Amino acid sequence: MKTPHSIAIAGFAKETLKYLKDAQVDEIWTMNHHWFLDLRKPEAERDLPRVDRLFEMHTPEWFTRKETPDSQEYRRWLGQEHEGLTIYMQQEMDEFPSCVPYPREEVRADLFKHLWRGDQNPEYYTSSVGLMLALAIHMGVKRIEMYGVEMASDTEYADQAPAVEFMMGIANGRGIDIVVHPASRLFNVAVYGYEGVPHLQRPRLETLRAHYEKLREQAHADATKAVEEFNNGTAKDPQEATKANDVRAMYFGAVMILDTLMKEDDVYTSAQRLEEKRDVCMAQEERLKGDVNMQKATAETYIRQKKMDEGRKLWEKYQDTRAELLAHSGARQVIEKLRDECRLRKPVHVLKLMIVE
Repeated sequence: MKTPHSIAIAGFAKETLKYLKDAQVDEIWTMNHHWFLDLRKPEAERDLPRVDRLFEMHTPEWFTRKETPDSQEYRRWLGQEHEGLTIYMQQEMDEFPSCVPYPREEVRADLFKHLWRGDQNPEYYTSSVGLMLALAIHMGVKRIEMYGVEMASDTEYADQAPAVEFMMGIANGRGIDIVVHPASRLFNVAVYGYEGVPHLQRPRLETLRAHYEKLREQAHADATKAVEEFNNGTAKDPQEATKANDVRAMYFGAVMILDTLMKEDDVYTSAQRLEEKRDVCMAQEERLKGDVNMQKATAETYIRQKKMDEGRKLWEKYQDTRAELLAHSGARQVIEKLRDECRLRKPVHVLKLMIVE
């Protein structure tokens, strides 16, 4: 097959996959059931404009497991002739006429001949993306663009990231352009020593405290307005006021946790301290979720039974507990972002409203 000058590797992360439609590349490569599922959408809603090579690097027993969406239909689709689509698998199989075997030994001889673990010459792959990058390097592709490949923290992808970054390093060393979108998390890190270290000094916490205080003040103003408009009849949907109150509580928690960290640590906050705080917040969130749902359900039952006094009192308690829950959510999110900074990443310091019920 002819070697393309440029390719786009398409993963599943929505943050940057949406920019694939603007890519000017010779070929688009993706993995697993991505193209199969995308083809089932209306054309205007598809994430992938086309696919030239598909990598199904799992055994049939794995990709037909029950957790795979529409696994048996996917297997039948793989078994069809696909003109213009090359499907890489571990080995050639008669069941899948468009598949070709991944050239593992050729790639190993090319990319890993100087890598030694004792007297062993190992390969280093932990994901389909790593195998895709390796083949592109081996083929001599000159430009590799990445879309929907974020290697997000706290998921299985985080465990796969080192090997993918290793492959990107090999590509860079061979003069291949590796291109990621400015919105990508990949390579968005501080330079060790010059721009950051794996702990947070007090001036950084003070800066973030001022940032979150501004967001809290805006959230407070928005919540006050939303409640007033609902109470005077200008707004009809109570959910808008509820959402605004939730956001206010969340940013209140964000400010409070930063105050706590600065009170407890005068000079710097360590990653270990952040992990301890995160565990406390997560435990509190889980406890409060149960309380919130129970209080709401009981208050609604009282109101249906015309026990208005009991219902109002418990509803007020429910609102207070809900605010406490959202405050812990805000605190946890800030801690997670601070932990990312200790990893020398650059998180966006804006919080996301969680679903309470």
